Amino acid sequence: PLNQHLELATKAKINCRAHATETVRVKWTKEGRGGLPNHVRAESDGTLMFDGVRKTDEGGYVCTASTRSEQINATARVEVVVSPRFLVRPVDTKVYEKRSLLLECSADGDPKPTVSWDKEGQTIPRVDGSRWRQLENGSLYNENIRPVDEGRYGCTVGNKGGFKREE
Repeated sequence: PLNQHLELATKAKINCRAHATETVRVKWTKEGRGGLPNHVRAESDGTLMFDGVRKTDEGGYVCTASTRSEQINATARVEVVVSPRFLVRPVDTKVYEKRSLLLECSADGDPKPTVSWDKEGQTIPRVDGSRWRQLENGSLYNENIRPVDEGRYGCTVGNKGGFKREE
C-alpha cells in the first residue's frame, strides 16, 4: 500500500495486494488500535474502504499478507486533508494608470493553502520586491499601475489536497 492524502468527509480506498504460490490472506489494522474504526472496512480483495473519512483516521494502517508458512507487513500512512476552496476569487478589474490596484484572492483548506499569482501564464517577476506585493491573505497589490501591467492574471491555490486556479 502507498501513503495517502485522503479528503475529509469523502469515500476513499487503499489497496494492498500480495501474491504467492499458496492462498494469501490479507488483513488490515490501524496502528495503536489493533482493529479498524467502525466506518472503515477491509474487503476480501485487500482493499481498505473508508466510508466518510474523518480527521481521526490519520495514522498508519498495516496491511498483513499471510500464507500458511509466511507473513509480511506493509504500512500506509494516511493524512487527512481538505482540498483548497476559494473564499474570494479574483475578478475582472479596470484601473487607471498610476493608481493602485488590489487583485483579491484568498482560500481555505487543511493544510492552509499557498497562493501564487501569474500574468498570462508566466510567474510575475519579483513579487514582494518590486511594485507588486502579495498580502498575507494571498491578494496581490500594486501601488503604481503602468500600461505594461495590463493583462490576464491568474491566482492558484494549493495544498496536499490539490490545486485550483481562477483568472
